[in-house]
Amino acid sequence: MSIIVAELMDMPEVFALALLGGFVFVTSKKNGSKQCGRQCGTMVPLAQQPNVLGGLLMFLLLLSILFDLQSASLAICSALAYLLLQQLGKKATPKMMKKKIVDGPSETTFSKNGDAVRPWRKNTQHKSVEKTANLKMANLKPVKAVVAAKPVHMFKEGSLQAIIASGIPTAADDVITRKIAALTRRCIKKVVPEAEVNCIANCNLKSISQTGDKPEVEVIVSVDPQVLVDRLKKYFAQGNSGIGSQKIHEKLGPDAIKKTATKLLSEKLNFVRYWRSQFSGPECLIVLLISETLGIADFPICMNFSVNTPAPMRLDNLQPKVSASCKELMALVGRWTRERGIKNVARGQLNKYAWALMAIHFSKRMSDSTDSVLEMFKAFMAFCVEWAENPQPIRFSDQALDIPADKRFFKLPYIEDLYEPGVDAAVSTSTEGMDRIKQEVQRAQRLLEDGGDANVAEIFERWTPAPQTSKQ
Repeated sequence: MSIIVAELMDMPEVFALALLGGFVFVTSKKNGSKQCGRQCGTMVPLAQQPNVLGGLLMFLLLLSILFDLQSASLAICSALAYLLLQQLGKKATPKMMKKKIVDGPSETTFSKNGDAVRPWRKNTQHKSVEKTANLKMANLKPVKAVVAAKPVHMFKEGSLQAIIASGIPTAADDVITRKIAALTRRCIKKVVPEAEVNCIANCNLKSISQTGDKPEVEVIVSVDPQVLVDRLKKYFAQGNSGIGSQKIHEKLGPDAIKKTATKLLSEKLNFVRYWRSQFSGPECLIVLLISETLGIADFPICMNFSVNTPAPMRLDNLQPKVSASCKELMALVGRWTRERGIKNVARGQLNKYAWALMAIHFSKRMSDSTDSVLEMFKAFMAFCVEWAENPQPIRFSDQALDIPADKRFFKLPYIEDLYEPGVDAAVSTSTEGMDRIKQEVQRAQRLLEDGGDANVAEIFERWTPAPQTSKQ
């Protein structure tokens, strides 16, 4: 170690260039640096990283001038110049304007060969029709505006049993999911005829819709990865993409195939409209809206569309295999994480499957207990508070652990996949996401200790993020 320090003192320019290289590595978007960049971004905010690096380089520049190290001064000046050009380039890049999404279905358009094309995008014909309609409406008498009713919260009576019932699908939900799966299969079979489509209800759809919220279903397209690549190659070879062969090769690579397939196949669904998308982390999905005017249900439904995503199907397979008390706990935890906004993988939190695995792990520890549902939920929150402070690995097999170094250093959780021993179901967690989870479990435990059943409505109250103040 002393030899390395002595060498760096003789060649400070090497240290300066190494520092710059570390900054480029952390802020790059390649897969190898995502985990490191996410954790470093938690300690030093992304917006402040160039300032911190610039300050360090200026300090090194002063030292090199003080000790008359010409080569080091030139190297640091080059690093500062690169940093300055990078920041100027970011400021000169215009930001994409966000598209405004409006509720409700849009007209479906078709190409010349009969394929459906993005139903959420309006063409010029739609604009001319809207313009004519607006001119007609100008001649009508003004109508009093109708104020939308506020959502009715379903937990006002504080009943845990009502919450549990809202988290368990019914036979009517199975009918709805079968219809959605059939429509999805019909739309994508021309591109990937070998695909298998599964639609899973995450909750009691009608019960959730009565709260003013949109219930969710998971639609998973399952197909052999090599078959998927071959089918998409054939589709692109027919000139449907409008991009070059090199770009097609990149889009069909191992790291991009899920995103490409999800985007392409979602565009073939002519009975939905775009809502939002999530492409960060291992869960690549697009959220689509099914309107009540379609006739599938009497209420709108959010459809989480993904390709070759095993977690939702594994969670659905676990439901009939666990005990009744564990099933109730899973329903409570699933509803609580949804209401409090702590199941977002893109923000470094646990997904629904990982939360269910935690509930199963806890239920095994409480197998001999005869506590009520409330007492079990209270004990689970106490367990989560202790676990969030010092996350111990949650295991279901005797297979040797292989926890990454960054997880050990930042004390991030490891939850073994019940269907794949040795695989981490909490692979995308970050320090920022765990801080958010820690806040919520501490809040829930405090409310349960203070009032118990009387505070159930507050425990499951919808979380809304604090408004961000815009910079003048």
